[in-house]
Parts: sequence; structure tokens; C-alpha cells
Amino acid sequence: MIKKYFTAILVFCSVGILHSQENYNLEVASHLAFPNRNMSNIWGYVDSLGNEYALMGTSRGLSIIDVSDPFNPELKFDLNYVVNDWREPKTYLNYVYVTTEGNNGGLTIIDLGHLPDTVYSHIYRGDGAINNQLRTSHDLYVTDGYAYIFGSNIGNGGVLFLNLDDPWNPVYEGTYDNFYVHDGFVANDTLWAAHSRWFFNVLDHE
Repeated sequence: MIKKYFTAILVFCSVGILHSQENYNLEVASHLAFPNRNMSNIWGYVDSLGNEYALMGTSRGLSIIDVSDPFNPELKFDLNYVVNDWREPKTYLNYVYVTTEGNNGGLTIIDLGHLPDTVYSHIYRGDGAINNQLRTSHDLYVTDGYAYIFGSNIGNGGVLFLNLDDPWNPVYEGTYDNFYVHDGFVANDTLWAAHSRWFFNVLDHE
């Protein structure tokens, strides 16, 4: 029985290795170097003229790269903020929201509505009950006029709920803070919250 078990594992690993070597007819279109910095996560955006951008979180801030021609990417803006290896960008309308675990980095809000000419940004550190207290956060999800901030320095690092009726000036509406939340996903009235170990929660909001 043990022999069959290990044989199955070896077959699975072999298939996995062969599978991973397939290229699916993909090729590298171009390469853009970012010396002396680390990359964390990436998102996309299309401006009013149809130009396509990669929004790259880096250890220095956010880099906005025009990838309309994938064979000739162009770094349009290199926005520097607090130094930290982790940043997570997400867009809503013509804004991008960027979390960071860099001390006192808050939540960066960047107005992309004036691309390709310029961008504007400011740092949101909370309002209402968390006024000027939001210093760090790990991740976020943005949908249907709300930003859900995960793993912040507030309380246990649960979920902060920010209303984006005014996307430039979010309004804090509450928190779920029973546990630290590493990441999450929202669909309709339900939030799936992933914790850093062992379990996840499903939150239902009427």
C-alpha cells in the first residue's frame, strides 16, 4: 500500500514537471528593468484614449507603464512614497488605491483621469473613528463603490470598510475586526476573508 502511494506521488510530480515545461505558445514581448528595487504586485488600467497601463507596485512606490505597444513599454510615471517591499494596487473608476506595509504609508490614492499627461496623488490615513490612524495595510479589494482594506495596523488588522462615493476622499464606515485578515474577495453582499493561517470566514451583509 505504501509503495503504491509513493508511486502515485512520483507519477503526479512527473506529470506536473512535464506540464510546467509547456509554453502554451507564449513568448516574452519585452522586458523593462527596475534596478535597485523589488516588485510586489501589479494591476491594469485603460485611460479615456484607450491607452493601456500596467500599474506596478515597487519597493519605492507605484510605477505607471504604458503597455499599449507590448513590444515597447514606456515608463510614464514613477511615484515614490515610503520604502517598503509590499504594495497592492486596485482601481476604481479613474483612481488607483495602493496599500503598503511601509510605516505611516497610509493608503495612497492616485487620480489617473489626466493620463497620459499627468497624475495626482495624496495619502489617506483615515477619517471618522480612525482619523489619522491608518499607517499600514497589507491588501485590499475594491468593488461597487467600496474599498475593503485588509491587514491594517488598526485593531487586530481585520477589514476596514471605506465608502468611495467620493473616490478622492473615502469615508470610513466601519470594521470587521475579530481576526487578522490577510486577503479577501467580495461578491454581492458577501465577503470571503482569508486569514494568515488555518481558517477563513464568510461574512454576510444584508
